Amino acid sequence: SNHDETITSLILNEKDDKIREDIKFLPIKVAEVFPNLLQYSATFCAIQTVRKENFLHLKKLQKLKLFSNKIKTINEDSFTDLTSLIDLNLSNNLIENISPKLFENLRQLRFLHLGKNQLKALPQNIFSKLPRLTFLWLNGNQLMALEDGVFDKNFKLKLIDLRKNPIGSVRESIFGGLIEKRKLYLLENVQLV
Repeated sequence: SNHDETITSLILNEKDDKIREDIKFLPIKVAEVFPNLLQYSATFCAIQTVRKENFLHLKKLQKLKLFSNKIKTINEDSFTDLTSLIDLNLSNNLIENISPKLFENLRQLRFLHLGKNQLKALPQNIFSKLPRLTFLWLNGNQLMALEDGVFDKNFKLKLIDLRKNPIGSVRESIFGGLIEKRKLYLLENVQLV
């Protein structure tokens, strides 16, 4: 049968020095063939769109690497089934907008890489359903400002990288009552007011 329960890792492109222009789409129905995937990597490809069908029923997946693609569109229900996901890497893509619902089911997520994209704004409550979020990379985007309360539910946050964004200043209160905890805010030219 074309069904393998022993495979826990799937890598679509092993090379990290050359973009695979021929890989433009993520496969669908992956879980039907590899139901026990823990790690899934599709990096340095030419993928432009991410949809729910790409990750259907991958309930055990813990690590998803989609960095260094040409991803512009991520449907808001794309990650609905990834309830065990701990590490999501979407860095170095062309993402301009993120749906407020995108991360809603990722309650185990600890590492979220959104650096080196084209994000101009973050929807309010975008991180509110991520109680375990610990490391957040937002560096190298087009963020002009951060909404008050954007990190209010992220009590575990230890690192927020906001370097290389055109943010002028952020209110200290944005980091909640947690500013005295040992945290690292990589802000560069940003002023805390």
